[in-house]
Amino acid sequence: MRDTNLIQVSTNYGRTATFAPLRSRLYASVEPMPVLPPGNTITGFVALKTESYSRYNNRFTRVGIQSQQCDEQPKTPDIVNHECHQIPDDQLRYDEKFSHYIDSQRYDNYQTYASLKNVRKIQASMGIRCRSRSPNRISGLKLEYYDHPSPSIVGQWMDELDGGLELFPDEEIQSLTIWLTPTGFSTGCPGMETGQVTAIHIETSRSRSVTFHSPDFHSLLPQKMRHQYQSDTGEGLAAISWILNASSDRIRAVLSDNGSQRAQILVPEDPPPFDQVQKLYFERHNNDGCREMIVAAEAYFRDRAIIGLAFVYSSDRRASVGDVNAAACQTVHFGQDARVIGLSVVVAEEELVEIEFEIERNEQPLRKKLRFPTALPDDPADTDGYGWRRVWCRDGTSAESYPSLLAHDRAHEPPSGSRLVGIYVGCQRFSRVGALYETRVSQKEQDSQAIS
Repeated sequence: MRDTNLIQVSTNYGRTATFAPLRSRLYASVEPMPVLPPGNTITGFVALKTESYSRYNNRFTRVGIQSQQCDEQPKTPDIVNHECHQIPDDQLRYDEKFSHYIDSQRYDNYQTYASLKNVRKIQASMGIRCRSRSPNRISGLKLEYYDHPSPSIVGQWMDELDGGLELFPDEEIQSLTIWLTPTGFSTGCPGMETGQVTAIHIETSRSRSVTFHSPDFHSLLPQKMRHQYQSDTGEGLAAISWILNASSDRIRAVLSDNGSQRAQILVPEDPPPFDQVQKLYFERHNNDGCREMIVAAEAYFRDRAIIGLAFVYSSDRRASVGDVNAAACQTVHFGQDARVIGLSVVVAEEELVEIEFEIERNEQPLRKKLRFPTALPDDPADTDGYGWRRVWCRDGTSAESYPSLLAHDRAHEPPSGSRLVGIYVGCQRFSRVGALYETRVSQKEQDSQAIS
């Protein structure tokens, strides 16, 4: 076979692996390579490559297979579920956009993908000296499954780390946090940092966790890039996608909707790959179905930047996003009968520096603000110290009358027929904040739910 851009291998276990850059996987055609003589078993590959003094110009000019006659043909095991090794086409197309984070203009971007369902064991690999990933980097993950004998690998498997995490059959992966060390900037998006994976933290539904890092790892320095994906009441972690090239990594989780919530509206709603978010709700339901309202909010700081946010509910249960292990923390209390009706945030130099909640208690409007004491001037008309402000007003009239201090400021009115139910932050960038709305339930729907 000449001019090969892609090699696809299928096995008797029902698996198919495709080895090619991301762009080639999306647009290249696949031609089957016949086994001659028929009935032989493939035992190897053969190839011819170009002769070049530069390792960047080395490539195969022809690829073939080696086969031989075997006394006994390999048996095909009875495996019903192949889902853990399948990559949906829509996820390939999404990752073409997601490769924006590691420079989508490059032709050597690769995608690796694995299911996070029915995982039995997780292990990690670190890099190797003089390879594309050094020993102080996490180069890949290996996932073994309860419902398939073959593991999946995301990233690059180089040097296996000791230890790992074995999961129970009913245990689910609920949180994935990734730290990257910056290695440069994307040529496709000025100002966007690229990096390599330094550590990965995984939490499960049984409140167990594991952190993978190299043996010479000491601490996660503040400047490291931190990305986080979490399950919530309406979404679960279904898969992991790790895209890479010779110098950069980027990891994302694939979220699946469990259908337990009403239709949600994100304001603003960004296009891929900037649409992945973590959500915090102003109210939630406990295991008995009783509603719990937010009674306090906590912000966690690194210098003046808010890097973590936690909500405390009337039952003392907590929900959080971001880094809530920082030493500096501020808390605001809402009261048992308070209701959040509006929201505003301030971002300066790509950092979230202020969150203000507009609440209603006993029919009286109040405002509660989270910010580092020296982050911003007290006078809202003083624009020194912030880049832009975004406001989510309680109604359309408030949005129309809101005074914009700078050209980048924005005031949003609630979508028609909706109510404010929460706040979201970006999985890849914490300072990308927005409001979460749900469509209102009609009286007829409420009566129907009560009857059922």
